[in-house]
Amino acid sequence: MAEKRYEDIVPGQKPLKTMLARAVFWFLGRGFQAAAALDSKVREETAGWPEQFTMVMKIEPRGPVMVMGKRKGEFVYLGSKEVEAHLAVSFKSIDAALKVLLGLSGIDQSFAEHRFSMKGDIIAYGMPLTRCLYRVEAYLFPPFIARRILKKMPEKERGMLRIYLKTLFNL
Repeated sequence: MAEKRYEDIVPGQKPLKTMLARAVFWFLGRGFQAAAALDSKVREETAGWPEQFTMVMKIEPRGPVMVMGKRKGEFVYLGSKEVEAHLAVSFKSIDAALKVLLGLSGIDQSFAEHRFSMKGDIIAYGMPLTRCLYRVEAYLFPPFIARRILKKMPEKERGMLRIYLKTLFNL
């Protein structure tokens, strides 16, 4: 008897959600860069990472990508072209990613629900990245959203306005 073969199920395109995720990735990447420049705790977390460190955050199967890395001693947003990385964070779907990116779900809850996976050295890079993202979310999200998704609000060293100006205009 011949083996029955099934075709892969390909998810439908979600252009509006993809555009939204791309915009949030840009804002998050620039916000992370701003926080790394202005917040000593974020600088401390990323200080031990090697020069030329690269982190990729992407949405499977064909979603947007955000690349960040350490260059010349600073943590910077590198754009949206996927590269080989020391740490890769892959969201399993656009819907799973948007829950985290829009502040509807915390990072810890999404990881527990298997909405994303990490590839790379989770202890050396994944845990510090998570702590940094908590701080970045505390700066970027309004307090009523941040309080709901963060276990504990971190003490901010800078005002949200300063982080937003650095994020949007690099001031």
